[in-house]
Order: sequence, then C-alpha cells, then structure tokens
Amino acid sequence: MLRRGVPSFGIGKLLLVSFLHLLPVVYGQGPPAILVPASASNTIPRFDPNSNMDNFAISEDTPVGTIIYTLRGVDPDVNDVLTFGVSGEGADVVEVINNRQTPREAKVRLIKKLDRETQASHLIRLTLTDGIISRPIIQESTIYVKDENDEVPTFVDYNSTYYVREDAAPGTVIGFLSATDKDAGMYGMVRFDELDNRNTFRVETLNPNTGTGRIVLVGSLDYETKPMYQLRILAIDATPTLSRQNTATLAVVVQVLDVQDTPPHFVLYPSVTFVPENVPIGKEVFNVLAQDGDRGKPNQMAYSLEPPNTPFAIDQQTGVVYVSQALDREAPYLRSTGGAIVLTVVAAEVSGLPGSSASVQVTVIIEDSNDNPPRFYNGDEPLDHYFGSVTENSPVGALVTMGLGVVPRVYDPDQGINGSFALSILGAASNIFDITPVAVVNEAVFMIRVRNSSYLDYEVIKQYQFVIMAQETFTPEHFSGTATVTVNVTDINDNPPTFSPDVYEVHMKENPEPGTHVLRVQAYDSDSGDFGTVWYTGLQGKYAEYFKLDAFTGDITVLKDGEVFDRERMPEVYLTVEARDNLGNGNRATAQIRIILDDVNDNAPVFDMDLYEATLFENQLAFLRPVIVHATDRDDQRSSNSKVRYAIAPTPYADHFAVNPNGEVIVVKPLDYEAVAALYNESSAVIDLQVVAFDAGEPPLSSTTTLKIFLQDENDSGPEFLQATYAGIVSESATPGTVVVTVSAVDADRSNLYGRIVYRVERGAQDKFVIDANTGVITLASGANLDKDVQDSYDLTVVALDGGFGSDQKTGTTTVSIAVTDVNNKPPTFPLMAVVEVPEDVAVGSVIWKVEAKDPDLSANLVYTLLNVTDALSELMVPVRKDDFNYTACFGLTSDGKLYVASPLDREVFETVKVVVQAQDLASETGPQTATTTISLRILDVNDNDPFFVYPPGSTGKFYESSVIENFLPTSPLFTIVASDKDKDRTMSYTLENLLPSVQDYLTINGETGEITLLKPLDREQYTWLNFSVRAYDSGKPRRSSVAPVYLFVIDVNDNNPNFTFAPSDVTIREDARIGQELTIVHATDPDSGEYGQIAYTLDPASAFGDFAIDKDTGRITVTGKLDRESRSSYSLVVNAIDAYENGFNRESRKTSRTIRVTIEDVNDNAPVINADDLTDCIRLIETDGAATQFYTIRASDADQPNSPNSEIEFRVVGGNGTDLFEVAPKFGIMSTRVALSRKYGNYSLVVEARDHGFPSLSTNHTFNICVADFNDNAPVFVQPFENTTITVWENATVGTQVVQIRATDDDVGDNARVKYSILVDQNFDYQTFKIDEDSGWVTLAKTLDRERQKQYVLLVDAHDMGVPQRNTMQRFVIRVKDINDNEPVFQAARQEFHVTENYPQGQVFGKIAEALDEDGDEENSQVCYFILSGNKDDAFSLDKVTRELRAQINLDRETTAVYNLTVKASSNCAFQPPGAQMPIPLTSKDHSVMQVVVTLDDVNDNPPRFTRHVFTAGVTVESKYGSRVTKLTAIDADVRENAVVTYAILGDIEISLNVPQTFKDPPFAVDKDSGEVFLNTKFTSDLKGYFNFSVVAKDKDGLQDTAQVFIYLLRADQRVQFTLFGKPEDIIGIENSLRDVLSNITGATVNIDDVVTHIDETGSPNERLSDVLMHFVDPSGMIMDTDLVINLIDQMYDRLESVFKDYNIIEVQRAVAREPSTNETTVLKGMIVGITLGLLLLLMVSIGLFCSQRRRYTRKLRAATALAYSSTDSTAGLHPTEVPGTNLHQYEGSNPVWLNSYVEKWSKETDEVSSGSKSSLDDNCVPPLNAYEEQVRKTTFFGDDNLIKPLRSSVSPNSVSTFQKPMNNNDRPKRGDQQYNNIYETIEDKEGKYIAKLESTEL
Repeated sequence: MLRRGVPSFGIGKLLLVSFLHLLPVVYGQGPPAILVPASASNTIPRFDPNSNMDNFAISEDTPVGTIIYTLRGVDPDVNDVLTFGVSGEGADVVEVINNRQTPREAKVRLIKKLDRETQASHLIRLTLTDGIISRPIIQESTIYVKDENDEVPTFVDYNSTYYVREDAAPGTVIGFLSATDKDAGMYGMVRFDELDNRNTFRVETLNPNTGTGRIVLVGSLDYETKPMYQLRILAIDATPTLSRQNTATLAVVVQVLDVQDTPPHFVLYPSVTFVPENVPIGKEVFNVLAQDGDRGKPNQMAYSLEPPNTPFAIDQQTGVVYVSQALDREAPYLRSTGGAIVLTVVAAEVSGLPGSSASVQVTVIIEDSNDNPPRFYNGDEPLDHYFGSVTENSPVGALVTMGLGVVPRVYDPDQGINGSFALSILGAASNIFDITPVAVVNEAVFMIRVRNSSYLDYEVIKQYQFVIMAQETFTPEHFSGTATVTVNVTDINDNPPTFSPDVYEVHMKENPEPGTHVLRVQAYDSDSGDFGTVWYTGLQGKYAEYFKLDAFTGDITVLKDGEVFDRERMPEVYLTVEARDNLGNGNRATAQIRIILDDVNDNAPVFDMDLYEATLFENQLAFLRPVIVHATDRDDQRSSNSKVRYAIAPTPYADHFAVNPNGEVIVVKPLDYEAVAALYNESSAVIDLQVVAFDAGEPPLSSTTTLKIFLQDENDSGPEFLQATYAGIVSESATPGTVVVTVSAVDADRSNLYGRIVYRVERGAQDKFVIDANTGVITLASGANLDKDVQDSYDLTVVALDGGFGSDQKTGTTTVSIAVTDVNNKPPTFPLMAVVEVPEDVAVGSVIWKVEAKDPDLSANLVYTLLNVTDALSELMVPVRKDDFNYTACFGLTSDGKLYVASPLDREVFETVKVVVQAQDLASETGPQTATTTISLRILDVNDNDPFFVYPPGSTGKFYESSVIENFLPTSPLFTIVASDKDKDRTMSYTLENLLPSVQDYLTINGETGEITLLKPLDREQYTWLNFSVRAYDSGKPRRSSVAPVYLFVIDVNDNNPNFTFAPSDVTIREDARIGQELTIVHATDPDSGEYGQIAYTLDPASAFGDFAIDKDTGRITVTGKLDRESRSSYSLVVNAIDAYENGFNRESRKTSRTIRVTIEDVNDNAPVINADDLTDCIRLIETDGAATQFYTIRASDADQPNSPNSEIEFRVVGGNGTDLFEVAPKFGIMSTRVALSRKYGNYSLVVEARDHGFPSLSTNHTFNICVADFNDNAPVFVQPFENTTITVWENATVGTQVVQIRATDDDVGDNARVKYSILVDQNFDYQTFKIDEDSGWVTLAKTLDRERQKQYVLLVDAHDMGVPQRNTMQRFVIRVKDINDNEPVFQAARQEFHVTENYPQGQVFGKIAEALDEDGDEENSQVCYFILSGNKDDAFSLDKVTRELRAQINLDRETTAVYNLTVKASSNCAFQPPGAQMPIPLTSKDHSVMQVVVTLDDVNDNPPRFTRHVFTAGVTVESKYGSRVTKLTAIDADVRENAVVTYAILGDIEISLNVPQTFKDPPFAVDKDSGEVFLNTKFTSDLKGYFNFSVVAKDKDGLQDTAQVFIYLLRADQRVQFTLFGKPEDIIGIENSLRDVLSNITGATVNIDDVVTHIDETGSPNERLSDVLMHFVDPSGMIMDTDLVINLIDQMYDRLESVFKDYNIIEVQRAVAREPSTNETTVLKGMIVGITLGLLLLLMVSIGLFCSQRRRYTRKLRAATALAYSSTDSTAGLHPTEVPGTNLHQYEGSNPVWLNSYVEKWSKETDEVSSGSKSSLDDNCVPPLNAYEEQVRKTTFFGDDNLIKPLRSSVSPNSVSTFQKPMNNNDRPKRGDQQYNNIYETIEDKEGKYIAKLESTEL
C-alpha cells in the first residue's frame, strides 16, 4: 500500500521507489516520480505528536496564569515562523503565548479557575499556521481536570457531654460519632482521631465510607486526680498517605463520676530536722499531718514510727514525734552516720479499707555538745610522752624524727567549734621548735619542726625536753590535754679541711723526666676522728693527668713524659689540688698551684719565609733591591738559646755571594747569564742559594731557607731572516684568510724577552694583506678585493723585531713579492618581464614567448632551462592542485629560450600561471653562474561548455522532483529550476517542454528565474503525478542548451473517522492481579486507505493512572501497575482509536473515544498497623504500682475494606521478658500489670501481635519497652579502700596526681544508685590539699606536698546518692606522705676553666670536672652523676658521668670555635637524659647543681694568610708623584696574636706592558711589608700608556702564604668618572670598597677607585659637605672604558642603580675634570686663553685654505703604525691578542694604533676606487667603517648584562682581523662561568707568568 504522506509536509517522507516503477505511466514520458520536496515549494506545518496536549490532565488547584503546557510544531521550512492559537471552544479556559525567539514552540497559559465538581473536562481547539497556508491546521485536545481534596468534613448528630464512672473498665464505649464530606471517592471518606488524652480515651473509625465512629475508654479514671476531661475530636478526609487533608474539630466533655478508692497522703512533714544531743527526754522534735485521699468523706488517721528501737516516739492521734531516750552523738551507732537517724512515719486510715495507708521518711540529725577534751595518741592508743631526734645544724623547718612506728596524733571527738583546738609548745623550747598544725578540728597528725637552727649544736647541748599542749579554742570551757616531748641532737661533719698556704708557686725545667718531684701540699681539719682525717683526693687542670698526687703525704711528682711541658708553647702550668676529710669522703677544700717552666734550648731558628726571591742583572755586583733574610728562635729571648747567626751553604755559584750578620745577602763576584742558562740547559737563568741560620745554645740548632735569584739577560743579538726575498701567488678570487706565503727569522738571544721575534708589514700591503705577528704567515686581509685587471702584483716590505726596548730593540728586513692570477666569475642577468596573454584554444607547439639574458663575460656560453611551472590560479583566484590538473605539462622551453605550448590549455581550470626560467653560463671558472626569472601567463576565455543544472541537495542529480496536496493552490512558486555555465558569461533562459495538453493550463515557468508556478488546484484522483521537462539556454555565440526532467506528485488527504466495533462498558478485576494480566480487548475500523486507514489505540493517561496500558496495534488492555483497592477502588478508562498515528496524533489524525469502568475487588493484603507514635521512649511505671494497673492502650488500624474480616483486629502478647508481669486485652489492646511491681524495677520489653481475621490472616508485631523505676530506699556504702587502709603519696607528687580512688555502692538503681563524692571541711584545712572527683571518686592532689612540713592528712569523705529523698554516708581516710630524694648535688664553685691546644688528640682526657656534693644522706640518694647540658657545639666533648673526665671527640679548631661554654649538671639521677642543646644555657644563681665549664682552645699556627681578593686592580696617572700611594693589599690570617701577623712582598718581576718600551732602574712599584700598601717607586713620562702586572705574596711567621695578582693601569685624565656623594672624604673612605663592589656587580666591569677628595663646586670653591669619588672602569677584555661609554652605561642601567644611588647618597655622575686653579691663576689663564683663541682663529683660516688645496692628497690619514708588544700563542689566556690597555676603539688586529701619538675616536674613509689610485692610501680592509651594530656596541656596552648587545670575541689566528664580527644570538653570548665572561684579571695569567698583547698593521 502506498503511504499517502507528503515528505515536505512531514506526512510521509519515504516513498517506495520500486512500487512507483510498477505504476503505469499515464501522462508524459520518462520514469515515475520519486516524491522529494522541491526547494522552492512550501511545506505544511504540523503539531509535534509528542507535545500536542491531547489527553492532558491538570489539577483543579492550578492557579490562574500558570503555564501548563508547551506546544511544539514541526516544519521542514526552516525559515517559516509558526504561530499557535486557540479558537472557539476552550478559548475561555486557556490562551496561547507565541515567542519569536522560539518560533517552533508556544506556551499554554491557564486563564480560568478550574473546578472538577463543576466541570470534569474541557475540549480545547488548537490552531497552527506558518503564515503561508490559507487556513490554519486545527487540532482538538481534551484537558481533564484532576480532583483535589477541597471539601471539609462536617460533624452531624453529636452530643456535647458524656458521663462515665471512674471505675469503668477499659473498652467501655462512651458515645458514637458521625460526619460527612462533600468530596467523592476516597476524598469523601472520613476517619476520626483524638487530639487529647490519648492514654485515657480512643476515638475509633467504624466505617470511613459512611463517616461513623465511636469514643472508647482505654485507660483508668480517677475522680480525685481528674474529675472531667475535654476531648477534641478530628474528622479527617482522604487517607494518611495523601499529603493534603481537610479536618473538622469537635469538642466534647467527659464527666467522671466519683467512687471511694483513694489512700491517705501526708500534707505536713519535715524531710530533715535537728536536735541537740543534750535535749531532755519528752522534748518535741517535729509534727506530721496526713489526710484521706477521698475528699467526700475523709477517714481519721492513726500514726506510728519505724523502726521501733530508736530514741524517739510518736503520738498516734496528733502525729507529734518526741525524744524517748537520752541522746549521745558520740555513741558508736551514730559515728558511722554522722549523727543522723532516719525515721519512717506511717499514717493509716482508722476505718478504711485494708492497705489504706501512707508513709514518709524524716532524717533527724543529732547536734553536737562540748563534752570531751582533746587528748594525745600514738595512732589509736593514748600517749603522754614522745621521743624524737634531730641532727645539728638542721635547717629551719627540719622535721623532728619520732621513734620507729610512732604516729603522733591528737583527737577531740566533739564536732565543729567544740572539737576545734590549738597546739602549742610550752616554755623556752617554743623559741627552738614549732608544732604543726597549730589549729585542729577534731583530730590531726602533728609534727615538730626546727624553728631556730642556731640552737642545734651537738657540741653545746645534746638533748631538749619540753611539754606540748592541745587546748580548745572557741568553747568557754577551754578543755585541754598535754604530753611531754624529748628531742636528742645528733652530731654531723660540719668543718671542711684548710690548705696553708692556699696558693703554691714552684719552678720546674721544661721537658722534665717522669718521677721528678715538684712540691708537697698540706691541709688541716679541726674535726676529730674520721671527720678530722684529711686525704688528698685529686688534681685538676689542663695538664693534671701528667702529675701524680700522693693521697696521704700530698707529694706531687711528674707522672708522664715531660715533653708536653714546652715552655715556648706553655710557659706556666696551673693546677688545682683537692683535699677531703672523713677519710676522703667528707668536706672538700682546694688550693691553686702555679708551676713556672724554665727554658731549655729545644727550638731551632725559623726563617720568616721558606723561599726568598731576588733579581740580579748579569755582570752586576748588586741586586735590583736589597735582599735580607731573617730567622727567629722561640727559645727564651733573655738567654743565648735565641741568638741567631747566618751562613751560606755550599751550592753552585755560592762563592759569588756572602751574608752579613744582619741577614743581608750581598754579591761578591758578577755572573754571566748565558753561562748560567747553559748550565741548566734552560732559556732562563735561576740560582737556588741555601742560607743557614744557627742559634747560640748548647748544642746549637739550625735551619735552612732558599734564596731564588733570577738572573736577567741583556739584548745583544738581532733577528735575521732565513731568506733575503720571498715570493707568493694568489688568485683574484681567493677568500680572506687565504695563506699566500710564510716568512721566518731567528734571534741568537736565549731569553724569552730578547729572543722572541714578532713580524709586521712595513709597506706595500695596500690593506690587501696581513701578517701573523708570531708565525710570519702572510694571508689575504679581511674585506680585500683582488682584481687582476686593476693590479696584478704587490711588493711588501716585512720587518722582524726582537724584545728590546727603544733604541735597544733590534730588527731585520726582507721583501715579499705577490702575483695575482685571473678567473672568470661574472654571472648572467635577466631584464624585467611583462605579463604574456595566451588564448585557451592556442595550438599545441605554438611559441608564445622568447626569453633572453645578459652576461658581461665575453666568453659566456648561456643555455636556458625551464625550472618550474607554478602558481596556477582559477578564475576565482583559487590555487589549482597538480593532482587535479597537470598544468606543469602545458609548457616547454628550448635551450635557446623559446617558450611554447606543450599540451592543450583550459581556462576553466586555470586562468593564470607562472613559468620559472634559468639561464646558466657554461663557461664559468668559479663554479656555477646562473640567473633566474619568472614569466606570468594569462589564459583568455573561449565559449566551449554547455549549461548544467544545479539540482537541490539530496537529490540524485538527474531530475527535479516535488509534490503538491490535492485541492490546494499554493500562493508561491512550487520550486525553481537553476542552471549555470563554466564559461564566463553565465546568463540563462528557461522553457517548459513535453507537457500534456490537458495540464498546460495548470503550470507555467518564468523564463528568466526558472520559477515553476501552479495555476489551478489538482485532483489526485484525476492526476496522480505530472511528468515534463525544462530546457536551459546560455548567452554564448553560438547558443548552447541542456534539458532536465521534472516529476510532480499529487498527495492525498484524510477525511474518515475510526469506528469502534467492540468496547465493553464495565469490567471487574481483583486487586492482586499480576502485571501483564489482560483486562479486555477493544476493536475499531477505518474506511480510509494507507496510513489514514491504519488505527492505533491509546489510553487517556489521566484515567489509567499508570496502572493500565493498551497495545497500540491490537487494542489489548493489560495491567501495568500494582493495583491497590485501598488506594483506588475503581477506574474510568478512556480508550481512543486514532488513524494516521504513525508519528503521533496530529492535525490530519482523526479519533473516536469510549469509556470503560473498571471495579477493583478487595483482597486481604494489608496487615494491621500498630500506631505507637506517642511513645518517644519507654512506658514508665514505678515499683510501687500494684497488680491490674492499666497503663497503656494500643492503637492499631487495617487498611483493608472496613467492616469486613480483613480489617477486624485482635491483640495478644507473643514475646518479651515482661510476659510474667504484664498482659494485653485481646479486643481493646489495653496493657495492664499482672502482679505488683515491688522490687521489680528495671527495663522490660513486651512483643504484642495485632492480627486481622482475613484469609490468609495477616499480623504485625511491635515491641513495647516498659521502664519500672526504682524508689530510693538505700544509702551508699563505702567499699574501697578497705577500712584502716594506709594511703600513701610521694611528697614530690605534682598537682593533679591521682592519690586513691574511693568507691561506694548503693543497692538502688538509676539516680538512686548514682553516687557522688565530696570532701567535708575540717579545722586542720586538710581538705584544701586534696580534691575529689564527684563522679569517679578519684582523690587528686590540689597543692604541693612537703613531708617535712606535714606527714599525714585526714580527709572526711561524704558519699551521697542522687535519689529523692537523698541518702548519704561519711567516712574518714588517712593519707601519709612518703619522703623522696629532693636534694640535688651542689658544686662548690660556679665556674671552672680548662685550656686545650687546638688539634688536641681525639679521645684523650684533658681535664676532670670538679666534684659536687649531695646533702642526701642515704647511699641510694647520694650517688652523683655528671652530664653536659648545653654548649657542646658539634658534640666536641664527652664527659664520663662517673669519673668526671673530659675528652675531645672531634678535631678541635680554634678558628671555628675558640671558646666552648659548657653547662655541666650534677644529678643524683644517673638515668637523666640531657636535652643536648648546642648553645649555652644561661645559669641562675639559685641552681647550684649546674656549673659553667669554659674550655679555651690555645692557638696553633695552622692557617695561612688569605688575600681578600685574588686580583687587585688600581690606576695611576702619569702625573702621579714618586712615593704616591696607589692601592692597599689586604690579607687576613685566621690565627691570632703572633700567628696572625702578615708580611707582604712582591713575588717575581713586574710585567710591563707600555706603548713605548721603557727601562726602569728600580721596580716601578713597591709594597710595604707590614701594611700591604703599594707605592709608586718611579716617575712616568707624559706619553706613556699601558699597564703593569705583578704577583704579591702574604706570609705569616711560619712561612704559610697566599698569592694574588696586581694590575695597575696608566690613566689619562679623561678616563676617570666622578661620582659626587653627600659626606666628607673621611666618611666616604669607609664605604668606597662596598660601592665599588656594587657597581662592579651591576655593570659587569672592573671598577677601581683612584681617589676620594673634597668636592669643588662651579665657582671653584671647595664644598665640605660633598665628596668626589674618582673611578675608572675596565671592561672584561681588559680595556679602560671611555667615560662617555661608562656614563651612557649608567644611564641605561638607572633602574638597577637607582637604589644604589639612594643607599650611597650619590647625587651626580660626570666626567672627571681637572681642578680649577686659584683665583690669581684664573686671571692669568683668562688672558692666555683670549690670546690663544685669537691665534687659533688666524691658524684656522690658514688651515682652511690649505685644506681646500690639498683635499684629494690628504683625504685619508696615515692609520697604521708599528708598536712592540709581548705576544703569545696561548689562546687560553682570555685576552685578545691585539688588546692593549689604554685603548678603546682601535685595539684589534689590523686596526690603526694612532693612539700612540694622539687619541682618535673616528676615522674617515673613501671608496675603494679613490684609494686604489693613490700611492699613499690604505686598502679597504685596514680599518672598515663601523656598521650600525658596531656603532651601537661602541655607544652602549658589551658586558655585564645578558640583555645588552655583546660583541663576538675572536680567537687568535691569521684569518681573524676584527673583534666585531656580527650580532650574536642568545646561544653566541658568553655565559657566566665562560672564560671570556669572567673577570679578565682572573683568567689571563699564563704558565710563564707573562702577559701579552699584540699589534699588527699593514703600513707605517
């Protein structure tokens, strides 16, 4: 069957192509149509089937204005705007809101309040249009109104008051209820509930459908408790599972009718009362009153007391309680209760029922009376005489020790103030002893302490006896008791030994032998016996271990090898001797011993230096400067052991020298340099002379030093060339650096200075050639251009120079001839090419262009080659890929330059293209010589393509297809035919063809646009489709055309509704029906065909509630949800039959609906539910409740059908541990007691089952917790600790220490058994020392203890429960304090010192800590151990904690740590762990158990001096005066005293690098040997430039040394920069070095400070507030920087230098200028300047005239000169071979050293053509002009900052002639750590100590 859907309208997008081919072709020709919408036709919109609002359900409570739905439409025409609407019926219910932002959606808003009771559903007619169709699409949708519970129940036929007897049984029905609800269904059901008195009454629902209920009694009533109840009853609709419920409230009154049944109760009684113990018999104590609980006819009361054996009685009628026996609070039976008696008063009804009685408890407390005096005891036994002892000199507070087992105690049994008394000592003994405590309440353990220790002297009195008394304090009777105390005084050792004298002094020779007797010491002790016996127990001191002390005689002798006693290292030895009494175990005393060591000759003389150096010229009898050696002897300077004399040891040439007594070495015979050098076969002559120093001791000792003598050579031979002339050949195409020829010369001199040769070209090079100064290799110069046609040969004069200075320099000369050979080297060139146009139909092989190139060479042989065809572009300028069209094969080129077409052209593929042609000279002699050119071609168009049709996207590309709905006339064209042309003219025209005559009136086409329009509606029954063709013509000549077939399909519409043939109206099903079970089947038919005839079945979702579903195709209705009659008892299912439903219900769909009523049958599927929400905890009872007491009513419900067996409930007990005590009524669920609950307190559970009568029967269990509360009838009883247990605590226990846990138990439970503890107040205030945790009973310490102050404490602890009434018990506890070792050992001195030589052997003992005394007497507590607490830096020392020996653990270095301050602790705790602090801990004067031990390290000369810098730089002007201070050298020696004394000297010769060779008679600089200051030792001439370099050495007295390099530059006046600072020169001198370092670090230059002077202002006056710091800067290459360059560099780095300027108060930086002359001189100078100016003007005029006439002759100045320099081939020296200090710009190889005569900053240069024609000119390669980069470098800087431009440093080679090469990238730049980056002075020294520079030029 063909589906009649229209693809463009969404009615069916798929057409069966195979089916269309089976249909007969009725009209036209060609294949049948495939229906695809045309791009120009309109598509009808439709409603989205998933959001069409049909069968939509909405709550009746939905507020007006709510957006209730979102409509969606579908339209393939993406540009159409859909408009939704509502018309006709339903327009008053909802409105549609369109939004242009979402043109496919619209919102539906509610505009009318809904009421389901008024109208249950609404029919809504929706419309949809796209603005193009003639009438909108209409869809009818039904909105169902869902019911909400909005009606309130109403009570009917009710009573306001009900009556019931108070003895009515639970389950009694009190009344009935009735209520109605206007809502239908489950919302009309009514159930009842109560708001109040749930435990007494219950409201039950009988039938929720009819709204009936009843009020039932569930609890017990008591008229006396509550005679009336007011009930609030709720009528509730719906079910509890629904969130919304409506209620109505009814208030009724239940009146209770009284019945006589209440026992009596007490209205008056005291819970506690007090009575004195001396009250008379018959005295009234208190009164009670009880009344009958029944208020109607109350009975009389009869009173009685329990227990009967108390000293009290009660009047049976009045209730008065009185004393019946004599009272005694101290009676034993009252002590344990604290004088409290608990009475039980019983009141019984005289004529009442049995058991009608009540009782209360009253506590009577017996108050104390004063009837007992205090008495003294030993524990619990009375005692009137105590014996004790105390040692003499015991401190104040010391405790008198009683006899063994004696516990001194005093006790008064009375309470309060009656038991309060004071303790005192009678008589004079009260001034010696104290008794504590002074004030006592009841009882105390007392102690006797020392009050005044001065009386305790065993030698004066040995025993005291006195009386102590305890007397009541506050009572009028002042009862008292006394006892006698006898105290024995014991003796102690209290006199220390005494030395006489206390300081010993003795002499001993150094290096003594073991056993040598030193001295005897003696000490005395005034004590007798062992206490007076003195032993000598030890020596202390740095060298104590080298001596032996006799313990009995006091003799001290040398124990070990005496070499340690070296007078030169240690002139004196100090010892401390110790003596102790009591056989060496008692008091100690010490004495100091000074041992003076006498000298022995044991030290040889030592020279100041291990090596001396001197310079001597050959044939001279004097050194260059005096040579003095010096040696010292460490022996005693007052003896001959230290006198030194000198001699020269036999060595070669030793006889040429002698030494004076003062150490000066002199020359006695001259030397010959060549002879000495030949002897050692070296190029230099050095003599090592051995000088010996002897002392005058016996035997004499000596030592040797070396004097190294450098013999200097003289220049007496000149260089000689090996050949008189040299010849060379070079090609004119040779590159710079090409080697042309090598010359060589030799010199007979042996020394490096005069035997070294350098070369230079004197004339003839014309800047074309350069020579290597070292090797003599002549190479082509950089930039040299040789041309044989211009000059074919060159004659050079080469000079060889040796190392002589000035007139002493010797030379040799040779001639070099160089010939130039010719080459062919000129490439061809192309002229500029024009664009070539070519028609696309040009014939293959046609020549379209001829290319030609020019070549200046006459022998040129040019051939042409086609290199490439590229850049082919289409008409739209789109590149053409070679893979698409091989345009490179379209062209060819002949070797003679003819360009031709090689294959056909196609303009439609590419319109422009470029051809690359190359010309090559085959006769080239210098390699390939080529030239290339590019020819641009443009292809012209020719009409050679037919039109082609542009088919819509998605089509097959062979025909057009579209569709139209029958009986519908579109207002716009159906679709548009589009054609195009590949040629340039794309104008088209269209015509219709093959159209049947019968339909020619229906269609037309626009000839220009191709739009096809329908003129009349079509009838599908007449025309199923239309077939025709369209022809398209182009505008070319001749015209070309193409034809396209067109197929138009006519679409059917739907016009028949479905019709039900079977649909039942009522169906019944059980609520336990399974999911998927069939309910029924419906069936319907539709006469339409296709999808319009296919029927789909649906269920209204609002009627099915998700519980039913229907099969869309078969109509079978099944169960899909769990049915529950209790939730929903019936359904009204709305079944729909819909056609055209394949894509959901839409405008074209038609439907028919039927309603089926479904009734749900009940099944017993709900178990009863027990509601115990009112029980948040357990049900609470008390143990006094009797049997049959009703205490709770169980509420339960069953959701099954009311009034059926499924909902009838019965209760029974099924489990729990309370089944013997409790029961439940089966019908009403009333819980009651089976038996009385006396002593049954505790927690019980009762499992109750609620079961219905359904089949099968269902049940629910619920566990009820019942709590039976205890009644407080037991007092606490102490169980821990046991009675008479002794509790002990250490006296050092800290506050908070747990002492003992006291526990008491109570036979009650809960709060009645919960015991809390407290300590009662006592008059001894013992309660303040301890505190007790009220819950746990833990007694903890509240104050610190001191056993010497109090040994025992008595605590009265009260334990009480938390019941009502509260009960308590009291008990006493005795706590005794245990003694501890609380006396730390004490040092006798606070400080002890040791001296140890650094580098002391590790592990050896060097000292012993002084012993500390411990005052604790017993052996266990008197052991003393020693520990280092702090100051042991790096764990340098170890201390033996028993022997007190100190050892070195590390290599001790005084320079690292000179003094160690150790804190040593003495402790009786040998397990003590010191904290290990590295730093010393400050000592306090109070802690004598610690001592400060100072270990001082004596210095050993083990550190050489160290220069503060490896390189010192300075500057000096040629105007500086002889003796001027140049700079200061600083070296620091880490040693101290004489070991740190440093001397300075110049090491070797001073290297001189000057522009003019000069010989100095004396070294140009001298160094002060003590201060290190460098002074100028000569005077310079004004034309000198260069620098000096020498090594310096710093030595200490033992010859340890360090070396440094010194560079001193000769400065010009304009090479200094002036920094002006705030402050005077003397203030600036302290900071100039730090300023120099900061500037050097930032700029990267070496900064030297030349002077600091007072600032001269513009007027020439000095400004005392400012100072000028004069500096010069040296760049990394060693060159002195120009001041303009420095100032420019500082300006560029201002951001980095800004903070430096602020820190150093720098206010100005400028070029240093000469100082202004004085005022008188100024006047003279002004006159001179005026005269000179006039002369210069005249000279200028003459010069201008001369310049104009001689311009061409002197256009280029002489720019090359010769200068001698020391040269080296060592490329690692770090200095460029041509760099000479004093120059800036022209300092590289090949440049002009004109600075020798005058400083030149710029040079002029003319073209090569001009220079080559002048005989005096120089070639281009001599000094090229600065390029832009070199100029930038010259103006800025090239060091110190990676962000600045740096030059490329060239290495030394004949081919490298320029320092500046090219700009560097980041990889070329030197990095930190590179040799050329580092400071120049740290990198330039070579193996021979020489420093070289090189100059090379081409012509002088």
